[in-house]
Amino acid sequence: MVKRDKGAIQVKERRSSSDPAMSASAWGPLREPIFRALWIASVASNIGSWLQDVGESWLMISLTRSPTLVALVETAGSLPIFLLALPAGALADVVDRRHLLIITQSWMLASAALMGAITLAGIVTPWLLLTLTFALGLGVAMNGPAWQAIIPEVEPPLEQGPVLVQVEYRIDPEQARGFRHAMRDLQRIRRRDGAIRWGLFRDPAEPGRFVESFVVESWAEHLRQHARATESDREIEERVQAFHIGVGRPAVTHLIFEPVSG
Repeated sequence: MVKRDKGAIQVKERRSSSDPAMSASAWGPLREPIFRALWIASVASNIGSWLQDVGESWLMISLTRSPTLVALVETAGSLPIFLLALPAGALADVVDRRHLLIITQSWMLASAALMGAITLAGIVTPWLLLTLTFALGLGVAMNGPAWQAIIPEVEPPLEQGPVLVQVEYRIDPEQARGFRHAMRDLQRIRRRDGAIRWGLFRDPAEPGRFVESFVVESWAEHLRQHARATESDREIEERVQAFHIGVGRPAVTHLIFEPVSG
């Protein structure tokens, strides 16, 4: 989600290639492509971390019989979180989280790759294993707060609003008349379902590019619009989209109003 200054207001932009009939169910967030990608990445990352934990302890047992060194494996992985939890959270609030995540993810990748390389080469030692485990823990500690902070920005709270919805169509200019006629029917559906300030805009510099724009009261109301759609409504939407000659479905953009403090 990207914040942009727009004079007196600030908006949060959400872009998708289509506008699916999302719901507020437990599975609803997974219909959001960005959230789904982050969720899949989290599951894969957690599985890898658990395998890493088991492998580190197992490897230490094969290197030494010292119970102290075996116990220090978990200490080396957990100590950075204990030491850096508060500083990492503060840092995630004051720097660009995207850049911070890129740095921490790269650090963890390098640490894990080096650990794997020296293990395969047969040159790993107990203290080298502990050092790399600690280094990997540093990355985990710095990465955690920033990663958790981006999740609420992916799927907005239902009460946020109003929401400006824009749908971009690419049509054959020779079909513009029929397109406008179909849009009149779609306009009636939008207004019936709670849309306000509905309008159709044409790009004078690019014939065939039209943008439908309307405002809904909140994100929850926008979701309810989909629930109200009837089979007849979907047929009208399909008739409108049949005029679209661009790649894929018409691009949909959601802009959530956000007052500028101060």
